[in-house]
Amino acid sequence: MPFGNAFDLLEKVTDRDFETVFVTAYNQYAMEALNQHAAYYLMKPINIDELIKAVAYVQEIMEKEAVLENKVIQPKLKAIEGKITLPQRDGFQVLNVTDILYCQADDNYTHIYLVNKKILVSKTLKYFEEALSDFAFARIHKSYLVNVNEVVKYRKGKGGSVVISNGKELLVSASRKKEFLAYF
Repeated sequence: MPFGNAFDLLEKVTDRDFETVFVTAYNQYAMEALNQHAAYYLMKPINIDELIKAVAYVQEIMEKEAVLENKVIQPKLKAIEGKITLPQRDGFQVLNVTDILYCQADDNYTHIYLVNKKILVSKTLKYFEEALSDFAFARIHKSYLVNVNEVVKYRKGKGGSVVISNGKELLVSASRKKEFLAYF
């Protein structure tokens, strides 16, 4: 590798969210690879069966981590009343449900709007709609889930719009209007 070796490169990566397979012709790097949390260590020349085995092993590790992450990060609304966990790359954040003003969809991500900040979470709006179903949250649009307690005004129209306590105005789709108005 130009300008150093794999260990130098890994030192520059501060937040590693990937597995590492070391491939080298020198077995003296094995101990350092273990210290760098290598998932697998292959010696050159590479045996194709060993490479397949390494890839399968790494896939198994990643699948097990994903299952564990989903178990840990599922919303624990019953265990801690009035709180929700927001999955993050390095763990999760705990929020009071009442602090959430509204949620906005952004493909497979959701922006969670609080009074003074916004949090981006790698989960869909549908995930939060289900997680917050025991609370006063209404899906008012394909892109918005609002805390009904934070609505300060409703404006008439085909679907209409709502004004949230922070002054933000959000559209209500015609198909979601009846369900939303049932809260009032």
